[in-house]
Amino acid sequence: MVRAPLNCFPLTQEDLSNFKSAAEKYILPGYAPPAPFLARNSPVTTVGSCFAQNIGETLVKLGTPANWIQIDENNNTPFITDWFFSKIVSGEEKNAKNVLQVRASALLIVTVGVALHRFAGGVPEMKGNAPEDVEAMWRMFSVEQLSRYLRSIVSKARTINPDVHIVITLSPIPLKASPNHPSVFGQDCLSKSLLRVAIDIVVNERIANLSYWPSFEMIRWLGGHAGPYYGTGAGAQDNRHVSPEVLDTIMSLFIERYFMK
Repeated sequence: MVRAPLNCFPLTQEDLSNFKSAAEKYILPGYAPPAPFLARNSPVTTVGSCFAQNIGETLVKLGTPANWIQIDENNNTPFITDWFFSKIVSGEEKNAKNVLQVRASALLIVTVGVALHRFAGGVPEMKGNAPEDVEAMWRMFSVEQLSRYLRSIVSKARTINPDVHIVITLSPIPLKASPNHPSVFGQDCLSKSLLRVAIDIVVNERIANLSYWPSFEMIRWLGGHAGPYYGTGAGAQDNRHVSPEVLDTIMSLFIERYFMK
């Protein structure tokens, strides 16, 4: 058995002084494909909330055609994304452009953001788990539930477009608020952790043409030691949104790994 080389944690700030080289050395091993396999003009569709929009816009800016299908930021869970793909499979999706984009894409980037969901009026699998008089409530999905929805997303996307390569990525954008916990940071940590474990489980099932892009680790983990990567630089929005320069670097790395020259 051949062991993978050890990737040791960087101990000095000098090791992390250059964001791109630090991401290449400490984050990308094990996540990037062995070699680029897509033509540079291959159509890309991103599905998700504002981070998916940022990915799509950055790809376009860097010369790769991309379209964005919006999922509401507050409900950007695998449950809602799975529901969106269910509508396409069943023929209920009213936006013809969305359907055409998924069918025509060579690459589908599915960005999930939160594990916390607001159930209004009850959802079949959640009934019995909450008082009957609660008409609207927030609940955190379990790893098992999240994994099931992710598998379903992949299966339905392949029903629509059998040849598409799917990349799952976890949005680094934090929760706006914590509706059922006093700490927004604690709630956000739990939400992201559950999603990241579920993604790891599904991707490690070795489903063909499915991979994970670690933008979350680049921003949250490198940013925790070398940042700030939020709210700085030209065009910055606020402390919840990633700096445009950082996002440009992340997507440049993505293009280098996935698209042939």
